[in-house]
Amino acid sequence: MANIDEVWIDHITTLILNSRSNTGITDIEINQAISSTNQLITNYKGKKYLPMAIVNVLIDMQASLITSADWHKNEKKQTAMSESIYKTALHLSDLARDITI
Repeated sequence: MANIDEVWIDHITTLILNSRSNTGITDIEINQAISSTNQLITNYKGKKYLPMAIVNVLIDMQASLITSADWHKNEKKQTAMSESIYKTALHLSDLARDITI
């Protein structure tokens, strides 16, 4: 069984990659990313370090999702998908801040 770090990286990577596709992201992918982020918070909250693999994904996550949301809005004219990606990006960003508190 994969550990939470690997599961979280897989869920966030899937979310990022699918946000770049024409169809965008689904509620299943959103819920998996949120759930595994909450598990990651439980695992790392209060610790003095985060593994570099997690840090790298956190750095890329926000910019990638916002860029995809902009693309869905401006290029694909998919306002609802754009809003879903923006909302997800902001929620995950808020959750990620909890790891470092």
